[in-house]
Amino acid sequence: MALITPVRLLAQNTPSPPAPEILELPSLDEELSTDPKPWQQTPPEQPEAEAPPVETEAERLAKTVRLAGLDKITGRISSFDAPVDRPTGFGVLEIIPRTCHKRPPEEPPETSAYLEIRDLGFSKHSGPKKDDAGKVVFSGWMFASSPALSALEHPVYDIWVIDCSASTPVQGSGSE
Repeated sequence: MALITPVRLLAQNTPSPPAPEILELPSLDEELSTDPKPWQQTPPEQPEAEAPPVETEAERLAKTVRLAGLDKITGRISSFDAPVDRPTGFGVLEIIPRTCHKRPPEEPPETSAYLEIRDLGFSKHSGPKKDDAGKVVFSGWMFASSPALSALEHPVYDIWVIDCSASTPVQGSGSE
């Protein structure tokens, strides 16, 4: 018993731990009624990033249409620039682009141009026909992504749209 007595004395001399504090928590009903729902919470304010400049419709309209043409007789493909609302020649064809649209970079790429194409109908040997106005062989929209969607049907030439640009073409930039 002598050994047990000192242990009892040690147990009596050690302070007892403090009583645990009882925290009062709000009831579940109170919590649901006062806290905003996750979808109702407003996100913390962040500094606004500078928005990219928005292009206007006038800025997306191009001044020049980049076209390609195929001479089916020689098999030669040429690319050339045609200014909007000004006639450009390719073989016996006169091409007048009326407008050219290019989608902004954040959208899927697409270039479209409204073209009027006339067959002037002259050859190198006989010169121009008496009717200088020429026969309209195509008038409509051409799309760079789908050239066969609305194609020029001509026995000698094929024309298709490649791109639009805001700059005016340099004289003699075609590779005819």
